[in-house]
Amino acid sequence: MAEQNATQAAKDDKSQTTPPAKPDEKKAPSHLTVVILRDERVGKDDYKPLDTPKLPYDVARRLIDKGAADGHQSAVRAAQAQRKQAAKG
Repeated sequence: MAEQNATQAAKDDKSQTTPPAKPDEKKAPSHLTVVILRDERVGKDDYKPLDTPKLPYDVARRLIDKGAADGHQSAVRAAQAQRKQAAKG
């Protein structure tokens, strides 16, 4: 009986000294390129629809949440391609 208690105490000591494994946490990017969907003012800058500014992540998320911007990569690429095509004539 004393042997079991000693073994259990040894196991408890090992479990306390070993730190738990941390899951891989994804960090939010510092900036995010978005497509502006309607006239918006961010700080001192005015943006028109189809502009694709690179904004700080928290500002970009705020615009996306209120429906003023789209952050999907495909939407950003499509807006940039459309603007290039319009510039060519």
